[in-house]
Amino acid sequence: MSGEEATPTTYPSVDEIRTMQAQRVRSLSEYPDEALEGLRAEIIDIAERYRRVAYTTRSGTASWSRAEVAHRLVLPWLFVQSIDEVRVDGEVWDGVLGADLEAGVVWGVPTGGDLEIDATYGMVHTPAAVRRLVALFVARQAVADAKASADNAYLLVTPDGGTERRGTADWEAGRPTGWLDVDTALNALEDHRGEDLL
Repeated sequence: MSGEEATPTTYPSVDEIRTMQAQRVRSLSEYPDEALEGLRAEIIDIAERYRRVAYTTRSGTASWSRAEVAHRLVLPWLFVQSIDEVRVDGEVWDGVLGADLEAGVVWGVPTGGDLEIDATYGMVHTPAAVRRLVALFVARQAVADAKASADNAYLLVTPDGGTERRGTADWEAGRPTGWLDVDTALNALEDHRGEDLL
């Protein structure tokens, strides 16, 4: 491998999803771009909230009231790429923060007022497994929405020998989408935080 930096990857576009899942969603008339884009946005939101990390570069602002400000703060994001601006009571602060950007922790924070921190955060390269599960969810859900015969239900044999029909999304049970293969892929991803901070 050369010393060149790899090109950042992001979530697959609708065109890429059509290529990745050509056997399912090739037809523009049956699966319009707008419908696929809506499903794409839905699964991206689910994946980031469920695994508690942005799988692509994003920017955001975190705010703390004067009473909440401490010398050391945990930002609501992981994989912080840069602290873009710090404001105290609405005024730009030009001091120096200490930071563990990957962990999303800053210290040396001014404590004299309401605080806002603008940052760029998230993964630079969307993992291949995430790109695949986005395409898979979009294709599965698009087909189910278009065809009454498509179903995500499946039977599970329970330890006592009975069966249980599953197919409904249930976050607490580890089924955030209700699609077995998509949920299996989501559950295989690393969970990055113990709290839902996205």
